[in-house]
Amino acid sequence: MKKYDYDELMELTKEYRETFDSLYKLHTQNEGDIDIIYQLVENNLIKTEYLTPSEVLRKISFISICNNRYIKSYWILFKKIFEKYHPREVSGIEIIFNYFAYKEYGIILDKSQKEDINFKQYSLNFHEEDQILRSIVNDDIKSLIPLIENDPTYYFPFDLLPDREYFYSPDSITMLSIIELCCYYGAVDCFKFLRTKFNTQITKHCLYYSFLSGNLDIMHLCLKEQKPDYKCMKYAIISRNIDFVSFLMNEYNININLEYCVEYNNLHAFFVHLDIYKKLYKCFVYSPRFGIPSLCEYFITRGVDVKARAKKGIAALHSAALNKNKRTAEFLISHGADIFAKDKKLRTPFYYAACNNNKDTAELLIYPHCNEMDKYQEKPIDIAIQKNYSEIVNLLISHGIRSPKKVRKLKTAV
Repeated sequence: MKKYDYDELMELTKEYRETFDSLYKLHTQNEGDIDIIYQLVENNLIKTEYLTPSEVLRKISFISICNNRYIKSYWILFKKIFEKYHPREVSGIEIIFNYFAYKEYGIILDKSQKEDINFKQYSLNFHEEDQILRSIVNDDIKSLIPLIENDPTYYFPFDLLPDREYFYSPDSITMLSIIELCCYYGAVDCFKFLRTKFNTQITKHCLYYSFLSGNLDIMHLCLKEQKPDYKCMKYAIISRNIDFVSFLMNEYNININLEYCVEYNNLHAFFVHLDIYKKLYKCFVYSPRFGIPSLCEYFITRGVDVKARAKKGIAALHSAALNKNKRTAEFLISHGADIFAKDKKLRTPFYYAACNNNKDTAELLIYPHCNEMDKYQEKPIDIAIQKNYSEIVNLLISHGIRSPKKVRKLKTAV
């Protein structure tokens, strides 16, 4: 197997990396700056066909969760892309952006959220609409003190704002304390005041969000009270701060999770993992998730078997099947990838595509016996019906596949 070149990989993926860095590190409300980021996204992600417009919109909606101080900027960027490409569906979009798209364009981009949207009352001005939140965002101790002096243990009720999705915290918690909010927004003066005046407890979420906001003073104080775990690595990867990633590896022996790297499009951390552990085959199996065929090609030219397997028996084509964009799957098949490969749960690449509502990739991977049961006796058509993936259901029906056990649900889905 030939040796890889770290610098060569960084150069190969430079435009992709820099574009996602600009999204995750967005710190502007200037429309001119936002337009520059839009041009990067369009030229380096959409026109290159690394991601579909729908997938880009889903990513932007998620990134706004991690950096909601600038949610208005993300919404402007979202609108520019939506108005250029007019996608009919964005599966997995954060409900806040689904809500705004419905209010502005009259379209529900993820119909699984339809009932929830009817009960929501979201606002782009939520930072200004709660006095405590406004004080924390601005790290303004003077305005915060009279608001909390009688109740320093006040919890911010995101279910009333109206809920956790409204706040856009990357975690599944429903309420955050004031000190946790300080960590999320990097409000170091408010944080120190709470510790000095009230001896407010530092929680795990304080530590997690300190890696997300990147405030070193807050992080240092949190580390005195809480020991880092794998979730800290998650937030370090989201933050795009490779020094945080290295710190967790070197000081606390926390490994870089490749799943986080691909989910949050962090190629820099991905290559650091490769550089440390030298597992080309493992990185190759995950690499299709980035949607860059030339990256897959790089590994193959270094001698990695296109049929190589990683944990749980997953092959590179399984990973490619998770993408909305089918180009990487086409590339792998052209180089000998096995469309019949099954992981340890007996799931084929088609199973992955169908159960993730990736119609174009599913069409590429479909074959006569594609509706086989997995280890848990579930078939792709059953899952597609359960999740109301009507396009997948119709695709399977067009190939003569039915689900006798769920005829009624099938008719509803179609």
